[in-house]
Formats: sequence, structure tokens, C-alpha cells
Amino acid sequence: MQIIIFIIVILHFIFTIIMNTKIYHSLFWTLAIFLLGSCSQSPQTSLLPTITGKPGEVVMIVDDNVWKSSVGDSLKAIFTLDYPSLPQEEPIFTATHIPHIAFSNIFKTHRNLLFVNIKQKLPVDSSKILIKQDIWANDQLIIDCQAPNTQTAANLIGKNKEKIISLINIKERHRIQKAYDHNKNKGLAKLIKNKFHINITIPVSYNLNKDTTNFIWISRETVNISQGIFIYSYPYNDTSNFSLQHIIEQRNNFLKRYIPGAVPNSWMTTEERLGLQIVRFRQAEKYYSEIRGLWRVENDFMGGPFISLTTTSTDGKQLITVEGYVYAPKHRKREYLRQMEAIVYSIMN
Repeated sequence: MQIIIFIIVILHFIFTIIMNTKIYHSLFWTLAIFLLGSCSQSPQTSLLPTITGKPGEVVMIVDDNVWKSSVGDSLKAIFTLDYPSLPQEEPIFTATHIPHIAFSNIFKTHRNLLFVNIKQKLPVDSSKILIKQDIWANDQLIIDCQAPNTQTAANLIGKNKEKIISLINIKERHRIQKAYDHNKNKGLAKLIKNKFHINITIPVSYNLNKDTTNFIWISRETVNISQGIFIYSYPYNDTSNFSLQHIIEQRNNFLKRYIPGAVPNSWMTTEERLGLQIVRFRQAEKYYSEIRGLWRVENDFMGGPFISLTTTSTDGKQLITVEGYVYAPKHRKREYLRQMEAIVYSIMN
């Protein structure tokens, strides 16, 4: 605050010398209000420490006697679920259980905290799940499940299973997007904006591999890991074009044409034998299809997971698919795919 006031005083002195009174007063006080406003609006969260813990981790604070009841079973039913569409089984989150008495300062700054609080005086119909943000650390998510007894708590958790998963997933995605937004490849973002009229956040570590009329391929390559993004467009006729069959048919056509494999007569395609997952939804008056599955290379032995998001173009005449894929044969793939999900879903921000 003192620095801001010092700047205002200096500006006042300079402007008094070089500017006329009426114009000066207007400009000076506009600038002064802006500077003071920016100072006064500094969020209290800026004083909080940075979150701790690895991406995808959750700490569950549940007393041991409650954990051994049906509550523990309900929580295990959530946190032992597999992350969708990975070639090897990986849990959707990495969850750790501690009792309330062990909840010390070491855990208070953790990124994702889930509490189960049994309050015997709480009416059964007042059982609730409270969502809190940034209590002990910046960008922190806290889920507080409150109920009068263990059975009610277990029912509450079971009923809100999808909501709990979605809350943590979306928070993790937003954290990744925020990190990428501070370190983005503006050149690639501009290229994609000009070609497809969409805004997307691409990290600076990604490079352009192919750019044709209606197809772009960019990727981040390391010794053992490849993460890539395809963006392509094709004609849109009606809502039947959002079907799984149509989108995968288009995907396979584009990949066969533009993504050759390492050996002759090989190309990237979709692994359809193990099944694909599709979710359709609307947001901000736009229709989307999300597909998760596995890709493979025809006539070779490469493969891995992918996630794609398909929606209409600005003029409604084209479908645009934004897709992220991972190739990491020696590594767990959950967090690499979550990173791709964050990039793909940045088109909706």
C-alpha cells in the first residue's frame, strides 16, 4: 500500500508539470483510483501458503471407528474406482485416510481434503455436504460431509458419489489450466484461433508438427513420453453427427491420412475392440460429445489413452474435434491424461 501511495505522489508531481489542469485531473484520478483499487482488492488468499500434495491425491479425515463402518465402505467405493480408459488399471485418485486427531499442520495445506464429521445432535434431514475453498492454502478444495450417524453419512456419501468425483476432477483440471495459462504458447494459440476460431491454452513446451487446411497436430516429446493434441474440423449436418460412430469414423480418417507410424504401412487409429466411452452434454448453449478410449498404431505395437471433445464451429457449419493423447509405455498415465484433459477442456473457458 505504501508503494502505491508513493507512486501516486510521484505521478502527481510529474503530471502537474507536463499537463493542463482539466485533462490532468481526469487522468490522474482515474489512474489513482485504479491503483488504489487494485491494492485494496488483493485477496486474502494471497497470504495463504501454496497447496501441498501431488496431483490426484486426496486426504480423507475420518475417525477410525467411522472408517471401519459403512462410511469407509462408501468412501472406498469412490476412491478405488479406476480412472476411465487407461490401458492399465489406475485409481481415479490416490487417497489416504487419517483420523481427526492426526490432522496436524502437515496435512492442513493439502490440495484436496475430505472430512466426515459425525454430529449426533444434527437432525437426519439436515445431513449435508459443504464445499469450501482456500481455508488453509491457496487453490485448496475441502469437502465436508456432516451427518448424525455413520449410516446416514454412508448414505449421504453414496448418494453424492458422482458429485464428489466431479468436484475433485474439475478442481484438478482448473489447477492445471491455471499453471498452463501462466506459461502458454501464444504463437500456437493464435494459429489455432485463426484457423478454427476457438481459444485454447497450450503450454509453451508444445511444438507444431503438422498444419494442413483443416487439421493441426502439436505435441510435447521427451525421451519416454509423448503427449499430443489433434484439432480437426469437418462438415456438420445434424445432431446425428455427434454420435460415437460418426466421430470415430472421422477420427480414423484423419489419423490414417496425417499420422503415420514408425514402420512402413502403419498409422494411428482407434482401438475399438476394448470399448469407448461417450458423454454428451450442453454448456453455454453449445452441444458437446466427450469420448475416452485407447488408440493404437495399425501394423505396429504402440498405443495409449486419448480423450476428445467435439463441438460445433462458430458459424454452426462444421464440427471441431480437439483431442489429447498420451504415449508413456514405462509410466503410469493417469496424470498425463489429466493434463491432456485440461488442455482439451480449455476451449470451454
